[in-house]
Amino acid sequence: MEKRENSIRPPKPLYKMIASTVDAYHRCKTNNSIWETKHEERLRLFDDLLPSGSGIDNGTQIDIERSTGEKIVLITSFHHMNSGGYYDGWTEHTVVIKPSLIHGIDLLITGKDRNEIKEYLYQTYWHALTRLYDVETLKEIPEEQVESNTPTLLEAAKAAHDTMAMASRDMTHLRGFKMLAAAIEKEES
Repeated sequence: MEKRENSIRPPKPLYKMIASTVDAYHRCKTNNSIWETKHEERLRLFDDLLPSGSGIDNGTQIDIERSTGEKIVLITSFHHMNSGGYYDGWTEHTVVIKPSLIHGIDLLITGKDRNEIKEYLYQTYWHALTRLYDVETLKEIPEEQVESNTPTLLEAAKAAHDTMAMASRDMTHLRGFKMLAAAIEKEES
């Protein structure tokens, strides 16, 4: 298994990236229009990662105003076909995603359950929302690469130790420079 080299941050499921960006968007809405716009643009990029096609022919949009950091609201519709293979109407749906202590997320699909479509929508959205992505590039991370990029406890402890050792050396050097500067200053006076 090859390691990912494009990001040092661990991959996240799509639903977590949407929730944190929605939360940041709402926090910036009243006093930081530049970041509000950046967060809104990122949310529109997430729209492209949500289900589209195979009956979800108008794609999926994040309802930014109704979503929060604790609830995501998606708007979609399904284009139904009859037994002859011809399109014969649409059903409108809202997908509400909330956190679950057991399953990570719970989904609620609203709208008419024509041809038992809600089960298909549930599975489609569950899969899309739980896929892992690189946080910076938004590229999907195959599951087999996730394990190899997650540091073990031993690796994390070693990295923390190395960081502390470097900081300690830097502080020692800084104290040495301060003492040298004080000695030079004393000689000059």
